[in-house]
Amino acid sequence: DALLAILGKLDKIAVQNPRLKDRKVADDLFGYSIRNEVQCRNCKNKHVFYENNTVMTVRMMKKDPSGRNHSIKDLMQNVFTTSTIYGYNCSNCKKKSDAPVKPTLLRAPQILLLHISRFSFDGWGKKISRPVVLNETLDVSTMATAGASTVYKLCGAVIHGGMTLDYGHYWCVARSRRR
Repeated sequence: DALLAILGKLDKIAVQNPRLKDRKVADDLFGYSIRNEVQCRNCKNKHVFYENNTVMTVRMMKKDPSGRNHSIKDLMQNVFTTSTIYGYNCSNCKKKSDAPVKPTLLRAPQILLLHISRFSFDGWGKKISRPVVLNETLDVSTMATAGASTVYKLCGAVIHGGMTLDYGHYWCVARSRRR
């Protein structure tokens, strides 16, 4: 959040420069686009819509029955798996149905910012404290529309230490330039 606030201030300064007037620093560095394709089960019409953002949120998955910890790649792949929109209202045939939606990464960011959502809400906010395996590299080409190889290298992580939404501390681990 602090980084994006700084970039927002840079964007305000950039507006004053005619050469940078229509550019956003945060979008240039961290911006990504997701292409979502929904297909009506009744008429087979396909509808495409896009999402643009700068911080990708991935959610913790249900506990693996084998006890294996999920990796960053697992959480990312979960974002890009086909899911269902219940009660989808087709703009073509005007009928409601449960329609599959397939998201793909249309434009990958230069620098990938991931937010791992670790809280569940069942009347009370609870933290899901299972460990996540931090991949040193992450290839997102299998999640991308064009299949272009986009490999990211882990630079650092900000970690919340605490059991609830309103208690705990944040700490950071970062890759050293020497290693």
